[in-house]
Amino acid sequence: MQRNADGAYVFYSEDGQTVSIQCAECRYSRTVPIESLRDLGRFFTVGCRCGERFTATVEFRRHFRKKVDLDGTYRNPETGEDDDIVVEDLSQSGIRFATVAPHSLQPGMVVKVRFTLDTPKRPVKQRTVEVRKTEGLHVSGRFVGAPERDSDIGFYLMP
Repeated sequence: MQRNADGAYVFYSEDGQTVSIQCAECRYSRTVPIESLRDLGRFFTVGCRCGERFTATVEFRRHFRKKVDLDGTYRNPETGEDDDIVVEDLSQSGIRFATVAPHSLQPGMVVKVRFTLDTPKRPVKQRTVEVRKTEGLHVSGRFVGAPERDSDIGFYLMP
């Protein structure tokens, strides 16, 4: 269980139908249908049976996404050269990175990225990424053709 920048506890819906919400105080957990939360807005207050009240939000991602600060490169489709990036967050199925220099990446483009996890083994990961969104120097995308589960990334993403 983690908090976001707004101080709300973030819970993930892996199936898109339900979400398990756990109290930070007593660890009591209950599973609720997503439909019951849709009208509450992005942030909502949860009242636990122990009396604890906290702000929560639900992410509708298939995989947990972790904020990171990893060096890497991407293959620039215009020049064919590798340009530096900083990986900002990572999941089993996607990535968000910032380019060091302005880029011309657009949603729908496919690029190769390479980054090193900062674990003791320091595994180098190479992935093909379909660009989904760009904001200035920031690029978000999903992995294409990658294994469903990667043990190095899975270990790295553990809380």
